[in-house]
Amino acid sequence: MKKPDSPQDEKARLGALRSLDILDTSPEERFDRLTRIAKRVFQAPIATVSLVDDNRQWFKSRVGVDFSETARDVSFCGHAILATTFLSLPMLLPTIDFAITLWS
Repeated sequence: MKKPDSPQDEKARLGALRSLDILDTSPEERFDRLTRIAKRVFQAPIATVSLVDDNRQWFKSRVGVDFSETARDVSFCGHAILATTFLSLPMLLPTIDFAITLWS
């Protein structure tokens, strides 16, 4: 998979994320509820609330995966934060980079 670029506002984005003091905190029902709703509404096998730190994608809430983070370099959300319009995984599956990473 192509490593995602950094947003132009990366320093400010990371500062705002860290100011929330939410990284590496315990699960919370308010986030878990949103994750369950997203999974059900979109009929998806996996749903997460993901936060993109400087070198990782950390899951504040997750359904359908056992791990709590992935490297930012191989994360869907590392690419998603660069999008200026709606972006969904099915839109990316036809690309070889995402298909190899997700299904290998």
